Amino acid sequence: MATRGKPMGFLSPYLILDMTNEKGLLAGKILADLGAKVIQLEPIQGSSARNIGPFVNDGAERGKSLFWEAYACNKRGITCNIDTKKGLDLFKKLCEKADFLIESEEPGSMARRGLSFEDLHQINPHLIHVSITPFGSDGPKANYADSDLILWAAGGALYPNLQDDRPPVRVTLPQSYMHAAADAAVGALIAHFSRLKSGLGQHVDISAQRSVAQNTLSRILSASVGDFEYEKNSIYSLSAASNKKIFDKDGGGSKTAQTKWKVKDGYVEMNLSMGPSSGRLTNNLMKWLAEEEALEEKYTNLDWRKVPELIRNKELGWDEVDYIYEKIASFLKHFSKNELMEIAVTKKVPMAPVQSFKDLAENKHLNARGFWIDCQSEDRQLRMPGRFARTSVDGFEFNRLAPKLGEHNFEVYGEIIGLKSDEVEELMNQGVI
Repeated sequence: MATRGKPMGFLSPYLILDMTNEKGLLAGKILADLGAKVIQLEPIQGSSARNIGPFVNDGAERGKSLFWEAYACNKRGITCNIDTKKGLDLFKKLCEKADFLIESEEPGSMARRGLSFEDLHQINPHLIHVSITPFGSDGPKANYADSDLILWAAGGALYPNLQDDRPPVRVTLPQSYMHAAADAAVGALIAHFSRLKSGLGQHVDISAQRSVAQNTLSRILSASVGDFEYEKNSIYSLSAASNKKIFDKDGGGSKTAQTKWKVKDGYVEMNLSMGPSSGRLTNNLMKWLAEEEALEEKYTNLDWRKVPELIRNKELGWDEVDYIYEKIASFLKHFSKNELMEIAVTKKVPMAPVQSFKDLAENKHLNARGFWIDCQSEDRQLRMPGRFARTSVDGFEFNRLAPKLGEHNFEVYGEIIGLKSDEVEELMNQGVI
């Protein structure tokens, strides 16, 4: 009698060609984690994503990119020079067999090669073609140059951080294309849902600008809970005499003087937000401080939903706000991160420990839920983040580390196109693959 093994991956029947570089690797990884057979196609010189840090041993082994390891894992890797006739023909043959194509090429470059959605639709009407671009595949800005900072600015997320005549500062780590890549994976599956009924593929056109705007709406939506000043495009700033301080009313902390607080064994993240949107959370903190007698009653009794109004009416001075910060900073130094985490949960204070990589690896909650997985190849072993969701049926797949350059050329070209080993070797010698 046959025994039941591990269930197949959610997307195990489907083959995905992933042409993306650092702008879209995450999309293919999400689908690979869901069990799809993802083939990472690189130019013969290698993907530019291999040059993105951090690197193994802090750069001592440059070329061993941890960025690549993180976002190209679970995929097989091949090379192909699609700017040669033989390479282009091979690519089209791969597209004939594929269910999805994900690419992050410059708008128009696929069409110039004869690889537009319409061209590929003639080859394979079933194919879902996903494009990840800065501003979309068409429109007045389609061919604009981009960077992470440009996309955040164009998406509107920097505007609330204006401080009088000071330009807004950039977002920390580059992440605009992470939002776009995640949207690309979702868009691919929406198109797939339609294909299950129609049998036909679609072109999914992802604009990173739009992804950034959609994923950072919390400040804009503050108006819906009473923050009407933002609705009027009024960002409160004070005069030079008050050091140009501004109100943080969305709870995000991006405009707050201090969000990292030193504690016994590191730092916690906490933002003293004010105003109708999130001031109630700071009120929870004040209740705890009152219980501990850590701050004078006249300050713990403040309603932080109304603090902006009190400051504007000069009923509360910024020097008093600075004093509150100082008292809180002194008080928190006596606690550990874990102690404050327990307090945050029980007191409903929006505070979280700043975790080191060691903290994350040893995190009891993550380990209890089986978040970390050990992946191994012939020459290396890495502990990697596992499933991004927990399901009653385990349809996630984790079976390989990120591919070396051209690691699966013989395997993939033989399996999908039927090339023999000597044919693959000859194409490699010719610089085609």
